[in-house]
Amino acid sequence: MDNLYARGGSYFSYQASAGGVGEGIGGCSMNRFWAKIVVITVLALGVALVSSGVSQAKSQGADLATTGAVAGGETSTESFHLIVFVFTLTNKGPLATDGSADLTLTDVQGGSIVDVMCVLPNGFGINPDFPSCETGPLSAKQSVHDTYVVQPSGTSTSVSLRACASNEGSVPDPVSSNDCKTLAVAIV
Repeated sequence: MDNLYARGGSYFSYQASAGGVGEGIGGCSMNRFWAKIVVITVLALGVALVSSGVSQAKSQGADLATTGAVAGGETSTESFHLIVFVFTLTNKGPLATDGSADLTLTDVQGGSIVDVMCVLPNGFGINPDFPSCETGPLSAKQSVHDTYVVQPSGTSTSVSLRACASNEGSVPDPVSSNDCKTLAVAIV
């Protein structure tokens, strides 16, 4: 090994030429050494591909998300005032829904619904078959807005509405944690 660098060689070429034809690190032949390196590399690459494939499979679908606000930013009101709740249903993608994307009112507390309007993706407003606004297919990054007007009951201390998204088709929603939204207004 003392004249290894003087000859311009490497450790591996030195081992191969110095006595043990093909003997390399740890007594393995060069072919075995490189075979082990290739196997380790392939295994590492395979794990990386499987890992990325699993995360991509989870993200496929139409992520329907519900957000909302009370018109005017109202947080409290008197019992004789109407309250306007506006919910937005957004398909965050990456796929479009293959059936109707619906926003359904699942809970009304402290008041009565007096009017509902659904604004479809083309901007056209309709009175829906209550309690669901059936919007039809929803492309990725497309949204619809649903408005609910509520009359508080005389004895209520608050009014709350909960709306949840769903897809009538077979495209899965990969993120269920953002499907529902609850909004509330205090009655003073």
